[in-house]
Amino acid sequence: MAPPSLGAWGLDVVDELLIVGGLDPDAAVWQVRDRSGDEWAVKATRRDCRFGLALAAALGPDSGVVAPLPTRTGDHWAECDGLLVSVSPWILGDDAAEEGRGLDLDQWAELGAVVRRVHDQPPPASVAPLRQGVKRTGRRARVRLRDLDARFVGAGQAPGVDPELGQTNPDYNGIMALAVISVLPMVALFLAFQRFFVQGFVRSGVR
Repeated sequence: MAPPSLGAWGLDVVDELLIVGGLDPDAAVWQVRDRSGDEWAVKATRRDCRFGLALAAALGPDSGVVAPLPTRTGDHWAECDGLLVSVSPWILGDDAAEEGRGLDLDQWAELGAVVRRVHDQPPPASVAPLRQGVKRTGRRARVRLRDLDARFVGAGQAPGVDPELGQTNPDYNGIMALAVISVLPMVALFLAFQRFFVQGFVRSGVR
């Protein structure tokens, strides 16, 4: 699968690599290199990411947030065949969540400071967010997790949950176990360094 044309940015791609993974199931991401040797991240998605791109661009080069490359007309994205396409510098480095190669304590605090700056940045006036504030469910996370366990693990004991649901999809047991195994190392790593992350977040918010 080839990336979309980058003519809107004036880039002539000479090499490309489709990246596997990511958190956006409706997107594809490529690492590309242009004729001058510069490397770029190209993302094509069906999701509306315009607000996030405008916010990243408004933060400025010293914010610690990678801004999208403007098109020839000054836009931060282009639309192609129903896809929203954006281009940003390809950043080399280690995965922050990879044990032994991730962030050190000072870098975790710096990451907290970056998140603080994102929260402090006034929203761009050019693009309206898709929703206002955080979507609330009205139910505590602990209750929701208990009900989820009852539905997929097979306990069927949570209040208000049909006991038959616990037996409906027994194959989900392995899936849920795999999901927990995959997530736990990431959670443990964050918990180990969250104090430094929060310190950076809070200190940067002090005026």
